[in-house]
Amino acid sequence: MIEEEATIGDIRTLTSLRKGNMAIVEIELPLDRCVVCGKKVAALKLPVDCILVALIRDEEVITVHGDTELAAGDVIIAFTKTEHEAKLKRALTGD
Repeated sequence: MIEEEATIGDIRTLTSLRKGNMAIVEIELPLDRCVVCGKKVAALKLPVDCILVALIRDEEVITVHGDTELAAGDVIIAFTKTEHEAKLKRALTGD
């Protein structure tokens, strides 16, 4: 996978698609102030056109489903419109 240097706060863009309009991004959930930890993915208020694809927890890659419960330190892989990256960050980290 191609990694790009572009970042928005705690979001790192892994690759851009569709002429830069869509991106696969990585977001690490904070250890100390995790606003979504203990919540199931189905209960999250995510931006339109944003899909959580996978998460990395303790070196294991987990496919995300609606009943997946998030935990502090999880690294989330998401597919989103680039214009919604900041909203996605707020939804997952509270920042």
